[in-house]
Amino acid sequence: MDLYSFGCVLYEMLTGEPPFGRLNPSALREPHLRKPPTPPSRRVYGISPALEGLTMQLLAKTPGHRPDSAGDVAAQLAAIINADDTDAIQSSDEKVRKLTAEFGETAPATLEARLHRVRLIAASGDIAGAVRECDRIAAQYAQMYGTYDHRTCDVRNMKQRLTFPG
Repeated sequence: MDLYSFGCVLYEMLTGEPPFGRLNPSALREPHLRKPPTPPSRRVYGISPALEGLTMQLLAKTPGHRPDSAGDVAAQLAAIINADDTDAIQSSDEKVRKLTAEFGETAPATLEARLHRVRLIAASGDIAGAVRECDRIAAQYAQMYGTYDHRTCDVRNMKQRLTFPG
């Protein structure tokens, strides 16, 4: 795999623009050979430092300064994604704690925040944890609204999709 080209694609995915803008093909040669690109975070707010570092490493002018292999890049991307998942889940946990303290465990806003957290937990790969939380939320909805209420059924359907995807 051409890691430099992947860096160009990743850069454009992050910023919406190629690393050296939309120059005509003959004008692109020089920047690709000699000019470092503008760091993605200067173009778009919110890009994680780790993802920016990997992108800039992929765009290094000297091949020896790039990652050793596509496998290394995949491992770094997986670590970045997992770190982002963990941050999102922790932020969601904090929101649930605040809503629980302010409105109670069974308040609609708290339950919706818990459902959002279920989605984040599932997206992180912890299907068993997401299913357990679905069971708890479904039990609370059933107690509050009844077994066949659409909210209770929606949570049970979510659990079903997590347990038997596709």
